[in-house]
Formats: sequence, C-alpha cells, structure tokens
Amino acid sequence: MLAERAVQIGGSAQGTLQTVSAQSSLPDYPVDIHDGQDHVRELTGAISILADAHREAINIATDVGDIVTVDLFTEVTRGLDKLHWFIRSHIA
Repeated sequence: MLAERAVQIGGSAQGTLQTVSAQSSLPDYPVDIHDGQDHVRELTGAISILADAHREAINIATDVGDIVTVDLFTEVTRGLDKLHWFIRSHIA
C-alpha cells in the first residue's frame, strides 16, 4: 500500500533489499542472541522505532495536507501498535 501511494503522488517505490537495508533507520538485529526473551525485547524495540517513524510520517503528511496519505500511515501505525502490544505481552 505504501509503495502504491508513493507512486501515486509522484515518487518511486524503491523496495529492493539493498535499498531498504541501506536506508533503514532500524538498528542491525543482533546475531549473537539466543534467548527467547532477548528476541522478544529486540522485536518490541524495532517495532516501536518503526511505529514512531510512521507517526512522524503522519505529521509530515498532515502538514502538507495529504489526508489520503495520513489515513494510510494511520492504518499502518494502528497495525504496528497492535503487533507491538502482542509481542510485548510475552516479555516475562
């Protein structure tokens, strides 16, 4: 949905693994953890960062008056918040 919207408003969807990896604001996922609780904490942290970035995108789209994009980012953020809650509930 986000890629389609980017194209609709004149941008381009650059979703290759290389581009996404190079431009991601998420920290690298640690490859040296093995405990399930550590994985849960890492996932909740990453989802939180991603949800915050989407909230910032909502603010930017609001500032330029693009209510369709605001609605799209709101929908995505709602899903991220729900996922964050589900995963976070597994922290002991």
